[in-house]
Amino acid sequence: MEVASLAAKFSKEYGAEQSGRALGLIHDIGKFSSEFQRRIRDDGPKVDHSTAGAYELVKDDASWLAYCAAGHHGGLLDWRSPTSDATLYNRLRKAALGKIPDYHSHASNIVLHELPSLASLQSELLNKAQNCPKQTVHGINESLQRSFTVSFFIRMCFSSLVDADFLCTEEFMQGRPREAVPTDDIQALRDRFERKVQSFYPPKGMLNELRCGVSDDCRNAGITMEPGVFSLTVPTGGGKTLASLRFALQHACHNGMNRIIFAEPYTAIIEQTSAKFREYLDSGSTENILEHHSNFNFDALDDDPLRKNLRLASENWDMPIVVTTNVQLFESLYASGTSRCRKLHNIANSVIILDEAQAIPLENVDACIRVLVELVNNYHCSIVLCTATQPAFDEQFAQYGLTVKEIAKNRDELFVSLGRVTYKNLGYLSDDSLMSRLSTTEQVLCVVNSRAQAKNIANGLMGRCDQESVFHLSTLMYPVHRQRMLKRINERLSTGLPCRVVSTSLIEAGVDLDFPVVYRSLAGLDSIVQAAGRCNREGKRPSKSSLVYVFTSGANPDTGQPYRLPEDVKKRAGITSSTVSVSKDGSVDYGSLENIRRYFLNLESVYRSALHYERNALEDLSVGINTKNNFGPNGNAAACCAIQFDSAEKDFKFIVDKSTSVIVPDDDIEDEVFRVKNGIASRGDLRQISRYSVSVYQHTLETLVQAGKVEQSNGAYILSSMQLYSDKTGLDCGDQQGEGMFW
Repeated sequence: MEVASLAAKFSKEYGAEQSGRALGLIHDIGKFSSEFQRRIRDDGPKVDHSTAGAYELVKDDASWLAYCAAGHHGGLLDWRSPTSDATLYNRLRKAALGKIPDYHSHASNIVLHELPSLASLQSELLNKAQNCPKQTVHGINESLQRSFTVSFFIRMCFSSLVDADFLCTEEFMQGRPREAVPTDDIQALRDRFERKVQSFYPPKGMLNELRCGVSDDCRNAGITMEPGVFSLTVPTGGGKTLASLRFALQHACHNGMNRIIFAEPYTAIIEQTSAKFREYLDSGSTENILEHHSNFNFDALDDDPLRKNLRLASENWDMPIVVTTNVQLFESLYASGTSRCRKLHNIANSVIILDEAQAIPLENVDACIRVLVELVNNYHCSIVLCTATQPAFDEQFAQYGLTVKEIAKNRDELFVSLGRVTYKNLGYLSDDSLMSRLSTTEQVLCVVNSRAQAKNIANGLMGRCDQESVFHLSTLMYPVHRQRMLKRINERLSTGLPCRVVSTSLIEAGVDLDFPVVYRSLAGLDSIVQAAGRCNREGKRPSKSSLVYVFTSGANPDTGQPYRLPEDVKKRAGITSSTVSVSKDGSVDYGSLENIRRYFLNLESVYRSALHYERNALEDLSVGINTKNNFGPNGNAAACCAIQFDSAEKDFKFIVDKSTSVIVPDDDIEDEVFRVKNGIASRGDLRQISRYSVSVYQHTLETLVQAGKVEQSNGAYILSSMQLYSDKTGLDCGDQQGEGMFW
């Protein structure tokens, strides 16, 4: 009964209280069987106890909830599958044939008698289904739209059930309820934030005036706007991170929302964003921010009494502020497993901020926008698209009948006023010419598309300049190593010492550096603008002397061939060239709002024209009605919802990661590496080690293993030849790889 009460409480947040109560009551009805009782009392064999509840729901014409009952331990199932017997159809068929333990008893009859009425369950489902989009968008007609709405409702009910079940089981095993993390409510956080940002006023200098103007726009929009879809389009360096938090806090209070979720494209940004938020929101006695990503090591907080409870909160996002990755957010929204789905009910009634919204992969845009539409329409959420280079998502949301409302009142004027750089297109530059330019500039950043080119340019500069002034950054350096290098770079920049940095695109992701000159190899327009955000970031120099040079890279001098690049990088660079006009003297405005919008429209057009058919998650979640069965009362047919939940999770992958992590031994992780080699590593060890790992492609890994440079131990790959790792340039892969942004 405790599970029923808690599941009903969770489901009430999105209008499904009776559905949650029904699932809490019936999900374990199979435990009334003598076989299950024997397992509990006498340590008997495992028993299927979850099919019984699903079968009862189908017989009562509530087949959509059967997925939740059947999957509350193993996850949401496919209806049928040509490759697996683990389907809901097969489970129900066993029940109809009497091949599951008999659970009927006086106690089970009491449970069935207490179930909410079918009419109440149907009413909650229909309230959602009737609020689905009516438009046909990219081939998704009204029928498929309704199917998605139904399948998402099932997933949310499943989330409420499994979280309630986990919590009640945990309480039973420990003999007490979970100790909650001490937090403040949203109103208290808003008030604390407002007190702290008063130090910005009155603003000093033009740049701070503009930042305060953006912040004020966010506050005013937050206290007046109803839930919906918003954009915050602010140039890099315009203070959009704290301004978006101000909007979210005010908006959540104004609309009675429970939490704020920040989704970032890369883990490097999460650490920076979380640290900044803690400055403004945490008090000495409360912890209000949950940082949830693969690199965060809860076990490293050994002296912090909140450690265990923070780890537990990451399981269901029961915190007022959650900072996570796009991968974690969107893959959870399409998940079928219990651990990932558990948090979903807590996404209802939230403000969701998508920082650097343009980073959503093109192949996932349709599915991501569809689920965001569902959250706005049926789960009282607001979405904020936050970026300096706003993709043309407004047109796609408009197709669903939703208007994207811009928060920044004077967006166009803002881009003019915050135009702190001058762009210049140099055309073709050989590596030698590029190095000549960089070596004669005291402080300069150069961003290229290839890890091989970054290493070649950095090594060449070390032969022409003082080695202490040259820095190389790429994903061939493990994250902690990059952080050490960034600290040294910042120190040299702030003291006026020579500082020449050659990097791949990773430096464009949430790294606060300020150079007088930037060179950027031709790339997607958003990447060029992000690189420009590292030039004259604080606006202390005239824009005419703060130069961003864009160039086309020459061939690799080692091979005489062009550097190998991912196809997507080459495609985006080509679209930039065809979108933006360059004058004869090389003058060009890559950062104009008009060029940014044209670029994203052209990018989408090119992507859709080249799209080849693959079954996707949206099709998996189309609901069919199956009546070819004997699952109803007295062996009659039942109208069953046929949905492919497990397939949808497999078909929706935010990142197709073809890389493998290689651990680089360091004194800081000597004990952790020892435990890995001996097969006794904890989850905390693995999280800690991930910060000392480099991602390499499969063919490179195979070469390194065959050469004896990398050893495999208990499923992990460990660099055994430290001569291949340089303090200056990281891992020497011995091949010419393009740059991939590894999450």
